[in-house]
Amino acid sequence: MLEDDGSDAAKAPALTPLYDCALQSVVDFFTRSSSPAPAVLVKLLFKTREALSDKAALSMLRFIETSGSLRPGAMNWTMQLEELMHVYYFDRSRSIELRRYMARLCAAAYNEAAEVSMADFGMMPIVMSALAQLHHEVDDEVVSSVLEMLSTLLRRTKDSAAFRDTLQRAAMAAIEPEYSRAIMKPPQTKEASQSGSGAGDTSLAFLGSQQQSTDTSSPSVPADEVLQCKDEREFASYHRVTRTVSCLLEVLKWRITITDISSDERYAQHGADSVELTNRLLDLLESRHTFPSVQRDILSLFLRLHADSSLKLYVMDPDQDTVMDQRVSLHESARLRLAHPKDGDGDKTLSGARAEAELFPIKRYVAILKILLKTNADIDTYYALCGGLTIQLGNTYLFDVCPKETLQLVRFLVEELRSISLRYSKGPDIPLLPADKDTISACTYELLICTMHYKSLLTREHQGLLIAAFTDGLIMALGAWATPRICLHALTVGILELPMATARMLPDILQHLAKIHSKDELSLHLVEFVSALSREKSLYVDIRPQEYRMIFTVAANYIRFHNDQRRRKAAPNSALEASRPAGGDPPTNELVKELARNHYVLILAYQVIDFYYLSLPPMIKADIVNSVLAGLLQSNYERSCLDELNEVCLDMIVLNLNRSSEDDGGQADMHVAKDLGPVIERSWLHHNGIVTIRAQTEGPLAQITVRHPSWTTSQVVDLPAELAKKHAERVELAALSPPASPVTESPTSTLGPSSHGLSRGRSLARGRRALLHTMPGNDMLPLDSIAKLLRAELAPQQGL
Repeated sequence: MLEDDGSDAAKAPALTPLYDCALQSVVDFFTRSSSPAPAVLVKLLFKTREALSDKAALSMLRFIETSGSLRPGAMNWTMQLEELMHVYYFDRSRSIELRRYMARLCAAAYNEAAEVSMADFGMMPIVMSALAQLHHEVDDEVVSSVLEMLSTLLRRTKDSAAFRDTLQRAAMAAIEPEYSRAIMKPPQTKEASQSGSGAGDTSLAFLGSQQQSTDTSSPSVPADEVLQCKDEREFASYHRVTRTVSCLLEVLKWRITITDISSDERYAQHGADSVELTNRLLDLLESRHTFPSVQRDILSLFLRLHADSSLKLYVMDPDQDTVMDQRVSLHESARLRLAHPKDGDGDKTLSGARAEAELFPIKRYVAILKILLKTNADIDTYYALCGGLTIQLGNTYLFDVCPKETLQLVRFLVEELRSISLRYSKGPDIPLLPADKDTISACTYELLICTMHYKSLLTREHQGLLIAAFTDGLIMALGAWATPRICLHALTVGILELPMATARMLPDILQHLAKIHSKDELSLHLVEFVSALSREKSLYVDIRPQEYRMIFTVAANYIRFHNDQRRRKAAPNSALEASRPAGGDPPTNELVKELARNHYVLILAYQVIDFYYLSLPPMIKADIVNSVLAGLLQSNYERSCLDELNEVCLDMIVLNLNRSSEDDGGQADMHVAKDLGPVIERSWLHHNGIVTIRAQTEGPLAQITVRHPSWTTSQVVDLPAELAKKHAERVELAALSPPASPVTESPTSTLGPSSHGLSRGRSLARGRRALLHTMPGNDMLPLDSIAKLLRAELAPQQGL
């Protein structure tokens, strides 16, 4: 009777309550008894499928699932599954709970069958039908179940035609036709509007048509201009679209990283299918009907693609911000390749079929990056593009296979990226805050730095534009100092990578440094830049004295900044002292690293002064020496005496004022005591140094060593002959006060200014005059006076 009634469609609605009651009784009975239902009962219940209510159908599905009738391998399991899907899933009048459960049953059975053998169910029509209806679904659970089947099919199918058909159905579900994202509309000339975009560039062609249709002279507004004001999350399809794209991305990542393909035929199919999947995702990336958040999801994978020297592709970890380690690829030969390996590179055992499949649409990807940077209007997408591309451009293997497209991208970045970054906003009539502008500017300039990797592709004009961009960025402080810091680093790199362009822009760079040299936030980075410049004398050989003054001021400013920090930290009520733990705990690693870094940069600042000063001719030294001395004295830490580092630097300045940069000082080798035999040693203060005489007790030789704060000289002379020479030339040397006893302790500095303090103008002037007046002449030592003093001690020992 069940069979007759179930087959009579006219009686089915009237008998629904009866079937529901009978079904519930059967389910309750077998649930309480925990005994398996007979196969004939399951068959009879299956025949009532069209006459059951949604609630009863749920009970029946659970009962049939428990019986195992829908598991792979059961009799007629595929036929039953298809029948139930047609009744309970594709009939959209059914309740969402019933459709969810039916979709979950189908996905579970499909995935289980895939683990057994694809040939058993291969192209199940019901699965393809579910994929074809996916673009109509908006329920998250239903979409998730269908996407499980999609992922399984794309990973396991060996039929390329089925793979492409599946991709086409998935692509329909990964887009919202009624959505049209906003695009950037830069000013366009009349000729450019008439010519449109290049051939084959559909996105730019569409952009051109939109620009023409939205001209201010036209009273009509395109439909997509209205739709773009609607937020993407307001669309019912938002979750379906995002999950579908996420599924496709996971499949592509799996296909790129798989390494267990052995046969050439399978590898060829794998590569061709991967290219098809990549092109589908690039279609979505380029489409105006793709949500911005979906674009960012696609970019998150593509911008993490890297290649090794054999052109094998890899996907970097999301938290990795450096170029991939090439060593990871040595043992993997079956990876998807970016392009054909060059002769002599890569795997030489590849067959023709495998080589044909080793392709990846990198050219199209690079072209789309340029389009997105030019037309994108979403600020978060711009951040994603700049951040990801900054890292990816460091992997030159990825871009070497498409030099033409890379050239266009790099030149576009140099020419237009800065102007594009200035057009972003939070929305209509909502300007960006200074912090947001500074973030955009920082992202832009960080990306521009990476274009230096491709300096061989840049003409002299583009190299000049790039250095000029970084020069302008030095004074772009939009709320913080992130952009000037980045530009200082970029110009430091430019000294090595683009020396000629940097040399041409050096006067402008130094003019901009004059505007920011007093900023404490930039002092460290300024010192790094001028230090790097000091190692390339050919770049700064033609700069003027006032520009040298700026360089010395940069170094002196950091010394002052460093000493100011020391005073603040040493103050009893400083924040650092208040936060320091009691009990004398040792400093943390972070504090030790900070102190070490600060001291390193302090030494670097003094080194900058030494490098530049010693490279100058005496004429320029005399012109700038006053400003250098003033900067050092003003930056002094102590108020009553010179710092040790300042004393050394000032001594170097005074001693080398009249010395040419080509003069090496003429220092002789040091002679130790065993070279001279028994000696008498005495020491004297002489100007700002210590003079040590080691005279032979049984010979005429004497070693004269002069130790200054910044340098030491030593020479061995024939003392009587040297005295005779001096007397013959009638050279009068200043008298030297005889010491009461040999000097062994460190001398008191004679360079320090008066005790009135270094911060006063008169004291600074007196300090500079004192330094210049104490400068020793060519005759460093009063040898006649020294000989007289030594003669009294040498005479008894030598029998004189």
